[in-house]
Amino acid sequence: MLTTALVLAALAGVLHVGIVVLESFLWTTPRARAAFSTGTVAAAEATRPMAYNQGYYNLFLAASAIAGVVVVAAGPGQVGWTLVYACASMVAATLVGALLA
Repeated sequence: MLTTALVLAALAGVLHVGIVVLESFLWTTPRARAAFSTGTVAAAEATRPMAYNQGYYNLFLAASAIAGVVVVAAGPGQVGWTLVYACASMVAATLVGALLA
């Protein structure tokens, strides 16, 4: 069970790194516009500052999850589980996003 939790937390962290790249650096590309349904390049440009900020928010979530996995793998402890808790916020944010989409 512990291994499964750590693998899922690591995968969530890696996924969020990919989201960072799309939001903060590739926001106006066809791939990012399709992934986030932003429409035209002009529409994506209008929301670029928001997306850049959101990308870094996702980077900090990814860093927390990955750091938590490393700390727990090194020796289970409260600090590691607190960092892995970042994954719960990722799931909650995903559910909110899915409900609004």
